[in-house]
Amino acid sequence: MKQLAKNLINKTTAALAVLSVAAMGATSLKAELKDDLVSYWPLDEIQGSKTPDLVSRYDMDVFNISQEHIVEGHSGNAFSFDNARNSILTRVHADGENLPLNQHESFTIR
Repeated sequence: MKQLAKNLINKTTAALAVLSVAAMGATSLKAELKDDLVSYWPLDEIQGSKTPDLVSRYDMDVFNISQEHIVEGHSGNAFSFDNARNSILTRVHADGENLPLNQHESFTIR
């Protein structure tokens, strides 16, 4: 027996497709995300005076943010920024780097 799938909006009928879904752990998801990224700062840890970029090593400098300002985030840890203490992240870009992103024709920041 031939199985069919129907699109209820425009009533199009097509041969049934098979969809496979595999569970991915956080490690494999991060690895997959890195494939198309210029930079990825999870903003969940401080190493010395920097927060690491896990893709390109374009680490950002942290100012007035310390280990005590790492808090529970939506998924994992996050930084707690505070205007009163002037907490900030900065980075000076060098010639030839892929940053800043606005030098590219198209980009997405998420």
